Order: sequence, then C-alpha cells, then structure tokens
Amino acid sequence: MHLQQGTSEGHPSPLAVAVLVLAAVQLAVHAVLPWFFGASEVHAFRDDAYYQFVVARNLANGLGFTFDGAHAAGGVQLVWTLLLALPSLVLPAAAIPTVAVALGLGLHFLSGLLVLRLVDLFAPRVVAVGLAALFLSRPTLVLEAINGQETALALFCLLIWVRRATEFELERRTSVVGLFVWTTVLPWVRTDLLVFPAAFVAWGLLARCIGGARRPFGAQELAFVVSFGVYVFGQWLCFGHPLPASGLAVPWLFHDAFAATNPSAEQVARQYWWFVRPVLLGGPYAVAGLGFGIAGAWWLLGPLAWRRGMLPLMFVGGALLLGAADLTAAFLGAVLLVFTRGVSRTIWLERIGRPLGGLWFGFVLLLVLHLPLRWYPRDYYFVPVAVCGVVTLALAAGLWLGTGLFVSIVPMVRRVALFHVGLIVVMAADLGIEFRRFPWQAEMKFAAQQVHRFTGDAAMIGAFNAGLLAWFYPGPVRNLDGATDGACIEALRGRWLVAWMREEGVEFVVDTPRQLAVDDPDPHYPHASGRYLGEKLVPLLAFDLRGVGGRHKGTECQMLWALPGVLAPKIADADRIVEKVDQGVVLLLRSRVRWTLFANGVERPLRIPESAQVAAWLLTRLDVASGELRGGDGTRLAW
Repeated sequence: MHLQQGTSEGHPSPLAVAVLVLAAVQLAVHAVLPWFFGASEVHAFRDDAYYQFVVARNLANGLGFTFDGAHAAGGVQLVWTLLLALPSLVLPAAAIPTVAVALGLGLHFLSGLLVLRLVDLFAPRVVAVGLAALFLSRPTLVLEAINGQETALALFCLLIWVRRATEFELERRTSVVGLFVWTTVLPWVRTDLLVFPAAFVAWGLLARCIGGARRPFGAQELAFVVSFGVYVFGQWLCFGHPLPASGLAVPWLFHDAFAATNPSAEQVARQYWWFVRPVLLGGPYAVAGLGFGIAGAWWLLGPLAWRRGMLPLMFVGGALLLGAADLTAAFLGAVLLVFTRGVSRTIWLERIGRPLGGLWFGFVLLLVLHLPLRWYPRDYYFVPVAVCGVVTLALAAGLWLGTGLFVSIVPMVRRVALFHVGLIVVMAADLGIEFRRFPWQAEMKFAAQQVHRFTGDAAMIGAFNAGLLAWFYPGPVRNLDGATDGACIEALRGRWLVAWMREEGVEFVVDTPRQLAVDDPDPHYPHASGRYLGEKLVPLLAFDLRGVGGRHKGTECQMLWALPGVLAPKIADADRIVEKVDQGVVLLLRSRVRWTLFANGVERPLRIPESAQVAAWLLTRLDVASGELRGGDGTRLAW
C-alpha cells in the first residue's frame, strides 16, 4: 500500500488543504462569532446549565454540594460541577459561565486529538487528520461544547474509554488498570454513558451465543460490574439514592401527566410510536453532523444489503410510510450501501470491526433510554453518535485506502482525493446552525433579575425551571420537579406540593403559566404540573418582554405567584417607570389596561399576552430610548 503519494510526503493536496480550511472556518464561526452576533449566556446555555453553575458557586462559597444551600444536589453531574467549582476558589463566582465555556472548548480540542489517536488504530494518518478535522468543526459539537454542561467532558472521557476498550477487544497492548479506571469514571461524568460498557459486554455475549470466537468472562465484563457497583454505592452513600434524582424526576412527570388524561389504547400506541420513530435511523443519528448519521445508517443497515442491495432503501421507505422523519442520513447511507455492501460485510464480520458493534449497540441503548423509556430527548444526550460515526468512517476509509483491489481503475491518489471530497460535502451539508437557540430564556433572566424588587432579597422562591432564577436571584431557590435533590418527589406524587413548600419555607413561585396549568398544550412533552400542587397559587405579577415567548400557549411570560396564606407584598399603587436601562426602560403597568406606545413618530399598541393578564400587574422592558406610553384610561408615562 502506497499512501505516501499525494498524502504524507511533500506538500498536502489542494483538497486536503480545503478540508482543513473549511474545518477551521466552521470551528471559528460556531465557537467565536456567536458571542459577537446576538448570542449571550442566555442563548448559549440552557436553563439546565445554571443548576450546575449554582451548585459550583455554593460549593466554592462553603455551602456544600447543594443547589439551595441546604440539600445535597445529587441530581447534577458530579465531576463537571467539581471542575467548575475549583476555579471559583480563586475567581469570582460570576466567572463560572466563562470558565465553563473555556473548559468546554479546551476539552473539545483535546477530544480532537483523541480522535486522531483513535482513528490511527484503523486507518492511515491521512484519514485520521481528516476525521479529526470533521469532528472538531461540527457545528452541533462546538455549540454543545460551550453549552455550560458536561457534554464536552463526556465526549472526552468516552473517547478515552473507547480507545482503551477497543485496544483490549482487539488484544492490542493496553493497560487493564486504565480500562478499569475509565470504565469506573464514565458514569460519574454522565450517568447514561454507562450504557456503552454495558453494550460492549452484551455484544460480546451475543457473539458468544452465535458461535463467534470470544474470550470468556474477563476484564471488560468485570470492569463494567465494578463500575456499576461503585457508582450505585457511591450515589447511595453521598446522596441517598442509587441513581441521580434527575434521571427519573421530569420523565415521571411526563408519564404521570399523560396517564392522567386517561388515554385510550390508540393514544398510548401513538405516544410510544412518537418516541420510537427517531430510533429508526431518525434525527438523533445526524444530530452531530450528517456524515456521522450516514455512517450510522450505513453500518446498521449493512446486513440487509448483504442479501439484496435494495433492501436498505426499502427499509427506509417503509419507515417513511410509517411516519418516521428526518431520514436524509438514513437514505444516503442506504444508497451508499448499494455500492459498498462488500466493505460493510467485511467490517461486520472481521475482527477489526467487532468494537464497532458494541459502540452502535450502546448508542441504540442510549436512544431507547432517552426516547421510549424517559420521553426526554435532548440533543446533548445524543452527541456520542459522533464517536460511533468516527470509528465507522475510520474503518470504511481504512478499507477504501488500504485495499489493493481495482488500483488500476481507482488509483490510490484518486481514492484519497475522493475521501477528501466526501469530507467537504458532509462539512458543507452542516452549515446553517442557529446561534440564538433559547430566546425565551431572556424572559427568564429578566424575571430572575427583577423579582427581588417585590419579594425582597431573602424570600425563598420555588420554580420548576429554576436554573436562571437561582443564578440571578440573590435569595434561596428550591427546585420543584425534584431534579436537583429529589426532596419534593414524594409531595409531587402525593399531589400536595404547596403544603410541602409551606413546610420548607417557600413563599413564592416563579414560572410560566403553562408550567403551573393542569392541562398541557403539548401531548408528547406535558410540562403542566398544576395537578400536583394541591392548592391554588395566587398570581401577583407577570414578567414579559416584547417578542419573546415559547412555542406553546402559556409560555408568553413568566409569572410571580404567592402561596395561599402568605402575606403577599403590595406590588404597586400606580403605573410607574421602574428604571431606565441602556436604550430602554423598565415599566410596571396594570396588565388589563389597553396601552399605546408612541416612539420615533410611530404609534402602535402594546400587546400584553392573555396569559399575563391573569395577574393584575405586568413588568416589562421596552427597548426604546425615548417615548410615551398612554393608557386607555388616560394614564401617561413618558421618558
């Protein structure tokens, strides 16, 4: 095999340079430019990230591993939160989000180096460099690396474990101690990563059952047993639960809320089919990039192609007829199989491809866990598909470049060129990712920063979506879905949550009207939790920003509610200007009055969402440097 020609000696080919330039541009666009073009911590971080920021801040401030300053936060991922807390010992707590971004990007770059080393096990260096560039530049991977959560750390540790496990599986020289250590570390980084060691063990047992050569119960299996045992015991010892409370808290709410509607058998079947569809080579396979999605479909559909080349296409067509969506990657993988089923068969049946079976089996288990079981899919749960895709592409490219067949038809230089062309195509296909991903969180931040004006700085507030609130509000905040510490789960299941809050000293609740309603507009993800309260809350004040809201009714504003029996503060005597801000003003208004805004010579009505009118008062911010607001009753506010 002569790969040196046009690949490793002399100057790199123009196509190789194009791959690296395109990768560098995409990486820069998604890692740097979002911060200059409208993205902020509100748009980069999910509310979930702030749970970990708050726990890290409390830990650095001597309040222990807690969210509310009192209860152990067993629902957040331990290792990542500890990593965020360490710099906070010397840096101000406000720097935690910046530390999270820097740490995430650093781990992402290190993961690129790990991809380089991992691919070296299966393919020439030219393939390793190309796939490392592909991995580093995928928009979703970059954005999830800076999401403030443990995603980048999870990929980094998973890549280390995959290399260890692969070397052990192929009986390459590796450290058994290292295999045990990294298998044990995985669930502490992110609990669901344990499905990959489990899948490796199960895949080996399956190979043994069908007669494939496989060693007896050994280090791989023992490492999984030890990892699972240490994790369950450690969780129980530290937090009183064998598994994190966050794993079941919100999924239980979804399942129970759905069951409360007394669904028919057909509705139950439709609900589960909704979550099974993506497992059939749908969107999660391509969440980290089209190239990785194509690789997944190509490998998973391979056995169908061995019997008849068109069977994979028929499978994709059948899935489409049954209602499956996002099948572009599956279709392209099936088309590719028509021409490469021999390569697929080699990878499936030869020893070099055995670790790949365990990896993809692990990813399918991950899908089953978060989709039909938990009903709680999140993009960052599924980014491990990038690791599976990298190994698949490495094996396929290694065979493509390593075989001597048809050299007279497709010389090696052309094979390398076609490999680079393929990389450029899948890179270009991933352009166009949205930077501003969570616009409704601007309203959550606004409410969190302003609510102390009405509750004081020390009142305890409860919230189902409590991350941003706890980060920006100066007082204590209790999480009401049980995801952080599991403390309220019994009250939720008993439907006496308000009584529990009263016992805990919670005085107010801040959340959306949808969250506190009884019925939810979304049949598949029913967030509405009003049926668990036991008593009605008293609406006091709505927080609303013009043009900001979620996709469903009841998410147009944030609302401050008081617990029944609590001496509620007097919001205001009259409409007023609360404060002037950069190029705008914060106003406190009666929500049921018709208001008209006069600014820049233009007259337009101030639309107040119907859900905000449940409360008598509205706090809003108008991004208008000067203007006048006139009420239907003659009230005027000018600035």
